[in-house]
Amino acid sequence: MTQLSNIHIKPAKNGDNTAFVTLTDGAAYHLHSTYDPVAEAGDWLKQFELLPNTAYIVLGFGLGYHVRVLLDKLPDNSIIVVLEQDSTQCLAESLPRNFPGQYGWCSDVRIHSIAAPARHAANATVVLMNQHYLKRLTLCRHYPSMAMQPEFFREIEELFMESSREYFRVRDGNETGGIIDRIENIWRNLPYFYKSPGIAAFYNVFANRPAIIVSAGPSLNKNIHLLKELTGKALIIASGTAVGALHKHGITPHVMAALDPWPIMYTAVKDFLQPDMTLLASPSVRHDVVRCHPGPLLSYIPTNSADDFPAAVRRLLSPSAVIPANFSVATAAFNFAAFTGANPVICIGQDLAYTSESHHADGVQTVMQASPKENVTFVPGYYGGTVQTDLMFKDIIAYLTDIFKAFPERTFINATEGGAYIPGAAHISLQEAAGQHLTAEYDFAATVKKLATPTESANQTEIVALLAGISAAINDSRERNRECMSMVDQARDSIKDGGEALDRLNRDLKAYIDGIKELKAYPYCLYYIEPMIKMLAYEYQDDPSPARLFCAYQVILKNLEILFGELTPLVEAARRGIDGEQPEGERE
Repeated sequence: MTQLSNIHIKPAKNGDNTAFVTLTDGAAYHLHSTYDPVAEAGDWLKQFELLPNTAYIVLGFGLGYHVRVLLDKLPDNSIIVVLEQDSTQCLAESLPRNFPGQYGWCSDVRIHSIAAPARHAANATVVLMNQHYLKRLTLCRHYPSMAMQPEFFREIEELFMESSREYFRVRDGNETGGIIDRIENIWRNLPYFYKSPGIAAFYNVFANRPAIIVSAGPSLNKNIHLLKELTGKALIIASGTAVGALHKHGITPHVMAALDPWPIMYTAVKDFLQPDMTLLASPSVRHDVVRCHPGPLLSYIPTNSADDFPAAVRRLLSPSAVIPANFSVATAAFNFAAFTGANPVICIGQDLAYTSESHHADGVQTVMQASPKENVTFVPGYYGGTVQTDLMFKDIIAYLTDIFKAFPERTFINATEGGAYIPGAAHISLQEAAGQHLTAEYDFAATVKKLATPTESANQTEIVALLAGISAAINDSRERNRECMSMVDQARDSIKDGGEALDRLNRDLKAYIDGIKELKAYPYCLYYIEPMIKMLAYEYQDDPSPARLFCAYQVILKNLEILFGELTPLVEAARRGIDGEQPEGERE
């Protein structure tokens, strides 16, 4: 058995190596599967959508199995950046030295290993991305490796928030992506949202009638069999991840809530979309979900996404309602239930804790890893005592508690029968809750269907004309940006030696950047342009040289060209869809 510091390498059952780690606090665990590390790495990779022009930021190398499977499937014009704390603890550097025969693949030019203090590592990563003109990043967390250096990786993620998260609008969770993906969802969804009636008509429509919120936690297995008899006695609202479990039991919820913009959302629901189920969705939800759903679409706008559709576009859509921003799709479902006036509101499958080997109920189609060690905490349990959870779940518990306080006249029941205790809710079984509150029949399905029926807007001609104008504005802005890029190309020879020529060019570029808000396309690119300028200011403060400033300006010009190039066909596809043509649904 080979020893590297506190890491002991030993054979796995299939003959590959695994590693046993002992931390300074005495905790010990395996970095990789003791049975088949390669298969485990393949499962790890499934949580990420592999797209070209992406920097895959791998947090922790371990023995490299997950990096190798990512390399084998790495898309075009993409790189892998492996971050570790320092050269003495960097497995991405030490393992190839000690085992050159096994790690020859680490010399692939697409792999970049950075072993440095957190701020230097984050800055070096951003520089690499700029050099490769990459428009997306995906944080690939290898939690077992991260647990070896928790403070370092916590600082790394905080620094990414500072130096690049605003730029790329990276989201926490298994799948992260750039603002271009979010923009793509919004514009591809527009033809469908254009016909959606919105949730405004649902205000208090189910006043004092019960609702059941179905989440995908493992305790759902305990009482899911009771739901089939309750669909005529309560409004059934399921989170997208829970529909697979319901489908397994032959249950169709009245409403499925979805808000995640990432591809994993579509993976979770694509096999269970049904015509007699209404989709409750926000504008930036993954566009495949909206496009493929055969039933009614009900649009809503979270408070943190009220400007997803440009104001000029939103004015021409059917009136909707803004409901509070959400920590999770389950809290979105709670807010919708409260909006409808439902009372009591009963939740099941809302474990919010790690109390079983599985993180989800049977039949759920999704990928979820255990929370990293440093995020683990404990909260009161459903049946007393304490249960293990993580910081995100703890925040959701606090959020739900606040929702309950906001509606003191309502009754909230946690009928999960497991997991965490949620203050402010009664904790009884689903069978008890049904006996006490679900006693009258009501045709929830008919009411939902009637209110969610697609509308024919009188604004079709106006919105088609507006979208044509937006396309023209984007093309005009793209031409101005290209003129600026051409100016840079023509000046390259004269600025090689710096001096006044470079200073003069930088002044011209600064004038263009300062005037970006005057571009005709600005109202439709706000979420991309503002963070990019913040990124420029952040980079320039560390190195205020004229040459560095010039490089930063070039990055803005290049990324604007990418943005305009992708936005133009998306807006045109939305216009065609509203004008009666089939809206495009696939990524070009």
